[in-house]
Amino acid sequence: MQSIVIVPKERKDLIRKMKRESKPSRRLRMHITLLAAEGRSPTEIARTLFCSRTTVYSIVGRFIREGRAAFDDRQRRGPAPLVDDSARELIEELTEEGSPIERGWLRSRWSCKLLALELFKERLLVVSRETVRRVLHRLEFRWRRPRPVPPPKDPKEKRKRLEDILDMLRRERSFFQDETKLETNPKVGLCWMRKGEQRKLKTPGNNRKVWISGALEFSTGRFHWVTGERKNADLIHEAA
Repeated sequence: MQSIVIVPKERKDLIRKMKRESKPSRRLRMHITLLAAEGRSPTEIARTLFCSRTTVYSIVGRFIREGRAAFDDRQRRGPAPLVDDSARELIEELTEEGSPIERGWLRSRWSCKLLALELFKERLLVVSRETVRRVLHRLEFRWRRPRPVPPPKDPKEKRKRLEDILDMLRRERSFFQDETKLETNPKVGLCWMRKGEQRKLKTPGNNRKVWISGALEFSTGRFHWVTGERKNADLIHEAA
């Protein structure tokens, strides 16, 4: 093992820093360096500090080449990311602004699997849906429920509906009636959106329901059916 020479002033400073060091790995490297500078053998240092001789040789060699930078942890490089910048930008663009319908998919929202299929279709990347999920989390997207937003109210439409109701009430007839209800608001599911933001989902309106009502007129035997947003309102259709 190569010898290490540390002047008394640097040795004193290194001892002081070693005693104050809170990270065990850095403190061990400093201790090995100090003992090696005193002329201790690798075997003696390894027995004293309960480490391997390979560690002693490695730290001493690093100190000779790098100086005090040898006390720092080495930056470990992991594998190259599977999703490059172009694919990541496409995922971000589609999730934030795009609609699957615009890309030819019969879906109302982007899922991890659908994004992976879109990347494959665009010939950018072949990845799993879990890889896409990790990318979305790194981009600070969260799987949450959007907030329904009603359309702007039209006073003319409301007035017309009320006039139709009044016109119907003027007719004095007797009916055998039955009805059913259809809700126009979509069911709100989960979708990806940025952390801290709630995506808006356009809806036909707040609590708007479509009623379909059928009635048999007692006096004439004619069958009438009604459609509208409220009971007994809007359009009357007659059938023999």
